[in-house]
Amino acid sequence: MVRKLQKAWFKFIHLKKLRAAFKGIVTLQRLFRTQGDYKKFQKLRNNTIKIQRHWRSFTARRKLQNQIIAATKIQRWWKAKFLRMRFVRIIKSMREINRYWRGAVARKKARGLKCAKYIIEEILNKGTRKLYIKVKKVAVVVLQRWVRGHLCRCKHYEKVQQIRKAKHDFVYNRAAIIIQRNARGYLTRRTVKRMRRAAFYIQGFVKMRWLSTIFLQLKAAAIIIQRAYRSWILKRHAIHSRLREFLDSESNIYETTKLMEQIVLYGSIRDKKPEKSELPSQGFKIGILLLKEY
Repeated sequence: MVRKLQKAWFKFIHLKKLRAAFKGIVTLQRLFRTQGDYKKFQKLRNNTIKIQRHWRSFTARRKLQNQIIAATKIQRWWKAKFLRMRFVRIIKSMREINRYWRGAVARKKARGLKCAKYIIEEILNKGTRKLYIKVKKVAVVVLQRWVRGHLCRCKHYEKVQQIRKAKHDFVYNRAAIIIQRNARGYLTRRTVKRMRRAAFYIQGFVKMRWLSTIFLQLKAAAIIIQRAYRSWILKRHAIHSRLREFLDSESNIYETTKLMEQIVLYGSIRDKKPEKSELPSQGFKIGILLLKEY
């Protein structure tokens, strides 16, 4: 019985603890969910505020733009009306000025036509006879001039013929002079051209001969220089070969002498660097100096 009570008591305590744990878990979950919902609410609220701000600024800009467009339309309409009224006034004044000016021109023209009409009528009425007499006088003068000219030419026929012949000779002589001048100029130019061409040929031949002589002289001088240089090179090679033979013989003699002295002094050959006293012979020095000079 006690065990059952203990079991029931432990079970009750365990259930109580479980209920308290479940209650705490539910509270924690509620708190976490509340915090998450609150963060979501804050985020939605901030996004909503941003959207509202952007929308209000967009509506304000659109309203301002509509107001600017409306003001521009009103200004354009008013300016157009003002300019149209001004243009109408200018057109009216121009029409009045044109009407007055055309009337003055027409009146002036009418007065001129009226004066011309009076003058023509007066000429037709009074000046017909005078005009006929004037034309008749002009015809008579022309006939008299022709008749007097014919009589004068008949009277002085020989002089007229001489004058005509002199004129003909003068014209033909002038043409002949021009032809002769052109022909002589052509012949002179052709002769000068031929002489210039011959001078070019002669100058070219002389220059060619002069350059050829210079070339031959330079060639002969170059041959002499080459011959002298080659002989100098050959002499130099011969001297070098002789000096080499002499130096080789001297060096061999020096080496043999050195070996002999080592054998005599030390009883064997020693491999050491030569001292300052061990100098080459005088002939060896002279050969080295001659090689340096050449």
